[in-house]
Amino acid sequence: MSVECDMPVRDANDDAGGGGCDGVFAALATLAEAPGGPGGEPGQAGRLLAVLGAVGDRRDPRGIRHSMASVLATSVAAVACGETSVTAIGQWAKLAEAHNQALLGELGARHNPATGRYQAPHADTFDRILAAVDAQSLDDVSGEWMLARLAETRRQTPADPPAPDATAEPAEPAADPPMRPGFAVDGKALKSTIDADGKIVHLLSAFDHQVGVTFAQRQVDKKSNEIPGFRPLIAGLDLRGWVATMDALHTQRGHVTFCHDNGIDVIMIAKDNQPNLFNSLDAINWRAIPVSHRVEERGHGRHEIRTIQITDAPPDLRFEHMSQAFLVERYTVRPVRKNGKTTHVETAVAVLGVTTLTPAKSTPEHVATYIRGHWAIENKSHYVRDVTYSEDASRIGRADKPRVMATLRNIAISLIRLAGHTTIAPTTRALRYSPDQLKAVLCLRPQPNNGA
Repeated sequence: MSVECDMPVRDANDDAGGGGCDGVFAALATLAEAPGGPGGEPGQAGRLLAVLGAVGDRRDPRGIRHSMASVLATSVAAVACGETSVTAIGQWAKLAEAHNQALLGELGARHNPATGRYQAPHADTFDRILAAVDAQSLDDVSGEWMLARLAETRRQTPADPPAPDATAEPAEPAADPPMRPGFAVDGKALKSTIDADGKIVHLLSAFDHQVGVTFAQRQVDKKSNEIPGFRPLIAGLDLRGWVATMDALHTQRGHVTFCHDNGIDVIMIAKDNQPNLFNSLDAINWRAIPVSHRVEERGHGRHEIRTIQITDAPPDLRFEHMSQAFLVERYTVRPVRKNGKTTHVETAVAVLGVTTLTPAKSTPEHVATYIRGHWAIENKSHYVRDVTYSEDASRIGRADKPRVMATLRNIAISLIRLAGHTTIAPTTRALRYSPDQLKAVLCLRPQPNNGA
C-alpha cells in the first residue's frame, strides 16, 4: 500500500492573494460598532497594548523614548494593513502621524508636549527595537492572548459531560459527541533568513483548525529538528479537551504520553519513520471493514472522493493509549492543460494512522475532519504569510527580526480571523483605509491625550 500526504488544495474562500473587497467594509463597520470590538465585551481577555506591554524588553533603559508596547502595537497595525517589511512599517507610522493622530494615540505613541501631537518612531527606531525584542517572550505573550480569545469566542464548555444523576429519569439515547477544538503542529523554514550562527530560521507553530489562529511558536534548535520542540511548544498551555494533529515526523511515543498526561487527544499518521506501527496497520484486513464516512466534492474542475474506515487499534501496537486505527483514501480527478490540450489526471492516495480518540469521544466524521483540518496551518497560515506578506521573499536576514516579523504576521492574521474574516488580502486593503475598523480589529481603546 502506498501512503502519501493527504493535503487538500487551498480553499478558494480563504483567499490570501486576491479577491474583491465587496462586503468587507460593511462587515468591518459592524465590528467597529460592537461594544468592545471583536469578542463584544469591553473586559475581554486583554487589549493589544496591555498584552504587548508584558513582552520582554532587552534595551538599555537609559534614553528610551518609545515604549516597547507602542512600537509593537504600531507594527501589528501596519502589518494588519498589509505592510511587509520594517521599512514599510516605519513609513506607515509616519503617515499615521501626519494624517491620523487619534489612531497613533490609541497605539500608545509618545506624546510631545511641545507640539501637542503624538510622535511616531523613526523607521530606524523600528529597525533597532524589533531587533531588541525578546522574540520568545513576544510569541508566548501573544500566544496566550490568542488562546484566551479563542476560549472567549467559543465560550468553551467542559471537555467531558457531567456525570449522570442516578435519581434522574432515564435519558434518551445520547446524540453524537460534540466536535472538540483541534490544533495542528507544523514547522516552517523562513527562506532567505539566517540567525546569528548562519543557520536558516525554522519555526514550529501550533495553529487552531477551526478559526485559524496561531497560539504558540518556538524556534527550532539549530542543532536539532522539530521533534524535541514539540513539548516545549505547548507546555504550560491549557489545552485539555483539544485534539492535536501533526505530520508523520511527530508520530513519536513520547508525544503521545505527553499529550495524554495533559488531557490532549492525538491523531497520528503512520509512515516509514515508524515501520513497526506502519506494518501493524497495513496488516489489518481493511477490505473487511466498511467505510465509516464518505465525502464527495466538485469544484474548480476537480472531482474528489474521500473515505475513512475506522477500527479498533491492534493490541500489538507499541504506542500506548491508542484507541482506534484508520485508513483514509482520497481519489481525485483534476484537469491539466498542456500544449493547448486539457487532460484529466487521476490520483489515489491512502493514509494510515492511529488516534487516542475513542468512539465515545468522536465520530468517524470528526476524525476525517481533524485529518483534513490539519492542513489549515499550511493553507491559512504559511500560505498567507508567503503570498500576502511575501515572507519567503523577505530580505530581513539577520538577528531576531525575521522571527519577530513572522510573529507580527501571526498576530495580525489571527486578529483578522478572530474578527470573522477569512479573506486576508481584501481585509488588509479595507483596513488600510478604515482607521475605525482597524481599531476594532486590534481591540484598541482610546488613550489619554496627556494634556493635549
